[in-house]
Amino acid sequence: MSFSFNKDEFISSEYSFVLINQTSGIDFKEHEAMRILQLLDKAIMLKVPTNSCQVNHYVMVCIFRGKNPKIPNDLSLDAKSKEILFAGIGKVKGKEVIETETEFSEIHLEFTQFDRSLWNKIKNELKNKQSLILKLFQRIRVNESD
Repeated sequence: MSFSFNKDEFISSEYSFVLINQTSGIDFKEHEAMRILQLLDKAIMLKVPTNSCQVNHYVMVCIFRGKNPKIPNDLSLDAKSKEILFAGIGKVKGKEVIETETEFSEIHLEFTQFDRSLWNKIKNELKNKQSLILKLFQRIRVNESD
């Protein structure tokens, strides 16, 4: 039995982001363990340092394509930078410390200022990647009796 794969099925969608807490004025630009966990309709779930924000803080998130993007000095909603894929400001609606990594928390950031069409474009891109991965695994049948 042989399989053929399309190289596009193996292109990853890696993103990086920075977090600017507009309530406290503190930014988190270079933290390897920060992660995007989930994209929602008008919100995002993030893994961030526990000390980065609190519930009801206003936070700006700037998303970049790739693992090691060049982060411009001007990070704002109006920034004209080709490096910034998406920028939005939101209110931290929920925060839960991760039990196994207490220095990190999962936050629910609900956007209050953002480009809705751009956000939908990013969500659709990731949804399409997930569909490709699902189709790939559906094509592969594992015979466990071997």
